[in-house]
Amino acid sequence: MLNNLLAGMKQMNWTLLVMTCIVGAVVNKMLTLSNASSGKALRFALKRIKIMDLMAIRRTRHNPYAINLAIAKSQAYKIIFFASIPISIAIAYYFQVMTNKTAPTLTILLSCSPTMAFETLWLIQSSFVDTLIKRAPQRR
Repeated sequence: MLNNLLAGMKQMNWTLLVMTCIVGAVVNKMLTLSNASSGKALRFALKRIKIMDLMAIRRTRHNPYAINLAIAKSQAYKIIFFASIPISIAIAYYFQVMTNKTAPTLTILLSCSPTMAFETLWLIQSSFVDTLIKRAPQRR
C-alpha cells in the first residue's frame, strides 16, 4: 500500500510542477506588463502591502513588548506549521487505506492546504520579524 501512495505522490509532483509553472508564468506576465491594468493593479497591491508592513514596523519598533509578541507569534506559527505536516500526511494515508486506491491529486491538495496556509502565515510573520529586528535600533 505504501508503494501505491508513493506512486500517487510521484504523479502528483508532476501535476503540481505543471500547475506551479503555469501560475508562475501568469504572475510573471502580469508583473511585467506595463500598459495592462491587471499588471498595474497587482503591482499597486504589492506596493500597498509593503507600505502597510513598513507602517506597522514604524509603529512597533520602539516597543520591546510588541517586538517580543511578534517574535512569539512567528514561533507559534512555526510550531503549528510543523505540527500540521504529519496530520496532513496521515489524512492522505488514511484516504488511501480506506479506499484501497491511490488518492487523487485534489484530495492530497485539500489535505495539504492547511499546512500550506500555516507555512504562508509563518513566512510572512518571520519576514516581518526580521525586518522589525533590523529596524528596531533606528531612531529618527
